[in-house]
Amino acid sequence: MSWLVVLFALEFGAVTQNGWWLYEDDHAVIAPGPSYYTELDSELWAYDTLFVRSRLRTEIDFKRINSWSPYWVTYDLSLGVRFDLVEIGFRHLCTHPIQPYATVVGVRSPVLEGAFEEVYLRIGARR
Repeated sequence: MSWLVVLFALEFGAVTQNGWWLYEDDHAVIAPGPSYYTELDSELWAYDTLFVRSRLRTEIDFKRINSWSPYWVTYDLSLGVRFDLVEIGFRHLCTHPIQPYATVVGVRSPVLEGAFEEVYLRIGARR
């Protein structure tokens, strides 16, 4: 039994198909086409029971070899307790445009942002 465990992960990837569709006011697709992302995960366990988990994901538009344009960020924070196969926790997830409301011409910039919070009970194997 460890009294403190810290885990980190760094992920890179490509989103081959994505987009947001608005079904009001005849809006078209926002952020169409392929994009890339980076994601940083971290988790802290204390006494094999208490945990705090955070995730930061940044969506990136890649126009040419020397031009990376981050345009969207998602934050995910969870905390709670684990007992064998049972996890009880609280989660906050929010997403925000990095360049809000298309203030720079030619840069893909979604106008959507939002958040939600959950209290949850998870039964199953540890991640």
